[in-house]
Amino acid sequence: LIHFYKRRLNEEKMVKNFQTLRGIQSPVGKSPAPARGRRRSISSKTGSSSASKPGAGPSIAANINVAVRVRPENAREEAGCQRNIINVIDKNMLVFDPQDEDEGSFFFKGKRQGMRDLNKKAKKDKTFTFDNVYSPGSTNDEVFQGTTKNVVTTLFDGYNCCVFAYGATGSGKTHTMLGSQDNPGIVFMTMREIFDRVDLKEDTNFEIFLSYLEVYNETVRDLLTLDQTKTLKVREDNKQTTSIPGLSVHKPKDPDEILQLLSYGNSNRSQHPTDHNKESSR
Repeated sequence: LIHFYKRRLNEEKMVKNFQTLRGIQSPVGKSPAPARGRRRSISSKTGSSSASKPGAGPSIAANINVAVRVRPENAREEAGCQRNIINVIDKNMLVFDPQDEDEGSFFFKGKRQGMRDLNKKAKKDKTFTFDNVYSPGSTNDEVFQGTTKNVVTTLFDGYNCCVFAYGATGSGKTHTMLGSQDNPGIVFMTMREIFDRVDLKEDTNFEIFLSYLEVYNETVRDLLTLDQTKTLKVREDNKQTTSIPGLSVHKPKDPDEILQLLSYGNSNRSQHPTDHNKESSR
């Protein structure tokens, strides 16, 4: 309970920091509390409300969805007959380090003992819930349909959106986000969805631009330029607007051109082989 209380306090601090960063002003006497559960929404109504503080910015809403994809076993793990420590229960739940069926008992001198074998480390058997959970047999298209496709809808509603992959080396981030020519990842499918929706909106003009950069060892590089030795600087002005002077901007005509740009950028990214992944992205 103490840990949960501290966690809630930290979440409230995060909400206040988010509002300060974005210039959100809450109605007087009411401070938005973080939503409980996996999805956390932050919203504030300002402007026409008489209770709003003067100088408040536009209404801002933020929503975070967390999805987990369990990768299949690699060749080394299959050859070593290693134990799988992730058990997917359904589309929203998984168990980390699950107990074996005979975890609660063991045999001693031919008789089953009604207790745990103290010579073995106890399994954690922890259950976690997320907005989406994908099994090792899932495809990139299934992940896109259940996660990022909805983000495109939010994008066309006028909101800034962000999708990123987080995980240990060899967990499959590059495969999920970038994929390959035969099995494209989320980035390509997202841009294809954007182009398809742009074609349906004949009464509106759209311009699609693309940049591709890498941040590694506190060095920023443009992955789409010929001179890969040139480094860039991230700058922020007094209006908290972030810019990267010198970053190339491209205007692709269709999703296929985007895939070509991504392939070229991938060939320039920093790589370093590890025990888990010989082509690990840095």
